[in-house]
Amino acid sequence: MKQAAAKNNRRSKNFDHGKMHELSLEIEAKHGNQARRIVAQARARVPLRVSQNEIEKRAQEAVTFARDNALKTEAVADMRTVRTDAFRRNLGLTNLATITAELQHRQESGEFKPINRPNHQPATTTDRMVTMEKENIQTMLNGKENRPPMVEAERVNEVVTAIAKSQRRTLNTKQKSAIEQILSSRDQIIGLQGGAGTGKTTALSVLREAAEKEGYQVRGFAPSARAAQQLGESGIQTETIQMFLRRRKEPVTSSRLVVLDEASLASTKHIHKLIRLLEPDDKLVLVGDVRQHQAVEAGSPFQQLQEHGMTTAALTEIVRQPDEVQKQIVENLAVRNTPEAVAALVSRGKVIEIADERERFEAIAQDYAKNPTSTLVISPANRERAELNLLIHRELQREGIVSRNDQQTTVYVARPDMTGPERTFANSYRPLDDIIRYNSASDKLKVKAGDHARVIDTDHETNRITVRFPNGRKLTYNPTRLSGVSVYYEAERAFAEGDRLKIRAPFRAKRIANGELGTITKIEPDQIRLAMDSGREVTVALREFRHLDYGYAVTSYSGQGLTFDRVLVNADTQESARLLNSRTAYVAISRARYDALIYTNSTQNLSAALNREIEKATALGAIQEDERERKQDREQVIKEPPAPQQQPQQQPLPFDHNLDQRPTYPAQTQAATFATEIPIEIARARYEPAISTESTQNLQEALDRGVNHATPLDATQDDAHEVKKDRDKLSQDSLAPQQQRAQTPTHPDPAPTKAAELEIEGPELDLGGLIL
Repeated sequence: MKQAAAKNNRRSKNFDHGKMHELSLEIEAKHGNQARRIVAQARARVPLRVSQNEIEKRAQEAVTFARDNALKTEAVADMRTVRTDAFRRNLGLTNLATITAELQHRQESGEFKPINRPNHQPATTTDRMVTMEKENIQTMLNGKENRPPMVEAERVNEVVTAIAKSQRRTLNTKQKSAIEQILSSRDQIIGLQGGAGTGKTTALSVLREAAEKEGYQVRGFAPSARAAQQLGESGIQTETIQMFLRRRKEPVTSSRLVVLDEASLASTKHIHKLIRLLEPDDKLVLVGDVRQHQAVEAGSPFQQLQEHGMTTAALTEIVRQPDEVQKQIVENLAVRNTPEAVAALVSRGKVIEIADERERFEAIAQDYAKNPTSTLVISPANRERAELNLLIHRELQREGIVSRNDQQTTVYVARPDMTGPERTFANSYRPLDDIIRYNSASDKLKVKAGDHARVIDTDHETNRITVRFPNGRKLTYNPTRLSGVSVYYEAERAFAEGDRLKIRAPFRAKRIANGELGTITKIEPDQIRLAMDSGREVTVALREFRHLDYGYAVTSYSGQGLTFDRVLVNADTQESARLLNSRTAYVAISRARYDALIYTNSTQNLSAALNREIEKATALGAIQEDERERKQDREQVIKEPPAPQQQPQQQPLPFDHNLDQRPTYPAQTQAATFATEIPIEIARARYEPAISTESTQNLQEALDRGVNHATPLDATQDDAHEVKKDRDKLSQDSLAPQQQRAQTPTHPDPAPTKAAELEIEGPELDLGGLIL
């Protein structure tokens, strides 16, 4: 009966070939006629004769790119990632053997340091990363107990008490002790470990005034513009650490107290640069929380310095949550007692299970609309954040809180895959789709900071891109010469009066920082009037600035540092550990003063998902772990004679095709192959696809052939038919002798990687131009 029903419901496969051909041409045109351009370029290109020197130069270039890209966000990288990045960087301009030889040379020279940790794939770090970590630690140790204190120990209590009284602040015991410890310390570099909601701003305000009264110039930095603004609430003159490091030097007229807030989000490279700029009489205070999110870039220097002996004052008394039960939940999350915290939330009715994602998002939107002025929504993945923002916008319209008169607006959305090294690589850019924002000026190229241009062409062989500015001017240049950029694509948003908006890039002309929030008071086709949370009102001309988005839901990375009365957390237990873990739980729940609710797909699996631990590796830590493992292996060999070992099988390379053997398609290949397989191969080649064929004469005609396409229902039904045939065959095979079956090896498929893991939204960091 089921077979009969399937047959009756099966859709016809008789499509109009002419219409299918027109559809194919339309799709091809939409994607820039890629296949036709590739064929035309291949026909026009004469056989390329490349000298051995050029091949070796391109291999060196490829390996350098791979090193920088793989180790941009992690201090320790999977060696497979390094190889893959190297192979794809200059595909077609060098060869596999030369790249492999260059990698081997870099390893032998010590530039790459191999790491083989237990339960990990072969990995690597670099000599540069090891050097930076060692110098950070050594500078901290060299500055211990040999600098004059800002305030002598005998009078520090009196000074702190007097300043707190003059500021009309009441300090708890932990705050007062931490301030006194920092002021009386004889170390040049000292840490302030402050848990979420422990009153860091209050403590820093008293610290700042005490240092200024002792003749110190107090400067503050943070990894994001919003964090810098919050640090400024303590009265400290602040800016982002990236802006300060770009200037390199500034006039120093007196001893300085340098305060780096949200230090857990600072990378090894940034801490290294900051430490090197310290004068002998300067003091550096690193303020952060090792339990909250770690740096987007490589390393975790704040935690590493603490582990290697940095004197660290501590703020442990929570002042944000007045409710004792809610405070205890946050304290449990702070000390990694996640199961007990989740159990308390469940017992209080603060965990709501809705298995269906759409229904769960709608419930969150309805809950948000009950009290929108003091509620924050946190969702780990970027995709979920975007969907929640739109649903909340529509729910607020239904409730009459936001106008129903939408204004369609084109906005710029950051490409999350464009790391610093990728921005120097021409083939990383997508012609006609990508918009470049120039974060720094270039007199030679006549580009001003804040300018925008659209990418219209790329050239892999010369590594050059061509852009067009709004005034029509075209510019062709090598992106390695102007890498201080951010890359975006266009998207549509429906904004209305009453909507909450988030600024997604610095708007210096209006003195608006990246990450600021505001509410639309008036909207027109060409401009938006915003009442900023800071109290200012600004008018944004859309022809000048399109870095806007809804400001209702944020990722936990973006939420770090925020405080709201109510927090609604979306926790899908099927998300990867990279997105949903103990750090996510701690940051999200601790944002709420009074009430935190978790919406989840599974209450049963929630505790385990939020209890997962993730730690960014350090180069020195990985090397030490590798050495411990080697020592254990040596000791084991001494105790036990080695057993005979089988010759290991050669592992496949971590990509789909041998780079020296591109697929070849005969000119007589049937239409279905050209209509499906070749476009798929072209799509899979991220940078420069190529087609090898026995004959180019009829290649264009072959690519133009139409082919019938089955619907998803057809494919499902056909698959079911094939599965039944396979089962019948397996039943027959099961009668074969046992020893014959045992001779057939099995190769289980690797676990798939969820796409959402690549969509993590970091804090609004301007990492040399990369704004996340």
